[in-house]
Amino acid sequence: MSEGKNDVKIIQIIPAQDWYPELDENAGELEPLPLVCWALCEDVEGNRFVTGIDASDRILDFSDNAEHFKRFVHRPN
Repeated sequence: MSEGKNDVKIIQIIPAQDWYPELDENAGELEPLPLVCWALCEDVEGNRFVTGIDASDRILDFSDNAEHFKRFVHRPN
């Protein structure tokens, strides 16, 4: 999913409280940021999918774009 994200349109967003991207073992000391929201997206071919969005230095990004992204996990407080 991380390829071609520039051609993706966000259709809708909803809160993603207590959700985080899980990173693989090669991420080292890197701490994942909590998700800001879930996004319903549509690519140029009309395919729809849901992905998480996080914010780093006030920049929103698709969490699954991270180099060591593995999956999304719920971590309730």
